Amino acid sequence: MAASPEVGEEVNASHMVEIFGCLSAMFDYVLVDVGRHLDDRTIEVLSLSDAILFLSCLDIPTIRNVKRYLDIFEQLEIEREKVHLVVNRFQKKSRLGLNDLENTVGLETFWTIPNEFAPISLGIDRGNPAVLETPKTKVAQNFKDLAESLCELYGRQESSSSVETATG
Repeated sequence: MAASPEVGEEVNASHMVEIFGCLSAMFDYVLVDVGRHLDDRTIEVLSLSDAILFLSCLDIPTIRNVKRYLDIFEQLEIEREKVHLVVNRFQKKSRLGLNDLENTVGLETFWTIPNEFAPISLGIDRGNPAVLETPKTKVAQNFKDLAESLCELYGRQESSSSVETATG
């Protein structure tokens, strides 16, 4: 039986160091979706991370939030070099472009994920990732390419494994 949310609240920032030490010893890569909420635990995860994949879309409210989070990261002394901007639901013909995002937040786009609603929705409905549910689609191949790019960028480290974090 799964633990209740109240039990999750008992995990604190110091526990995160121990948890990620164990996970890094067991796995080459550890991916964590920290969501949108920042607390002591998520801040600890971000500081432990080798890379932070920061998800954005090309709309004004999201871009404004990305800028706010990046300012918070700077205040928390989270190294800007490990933050990689990933644009989700990317369409070339959009009212706002990558340049608008990059100029506003002061960070180059690392990756774009195409806007393909149908395969993503199908995967969500069936409880499977798009790369398994619809492996021949453009978005599924894009996810595979992103994973390959990250593996090349953060090749296996002998002393400790990479911790990847997704936010947004």
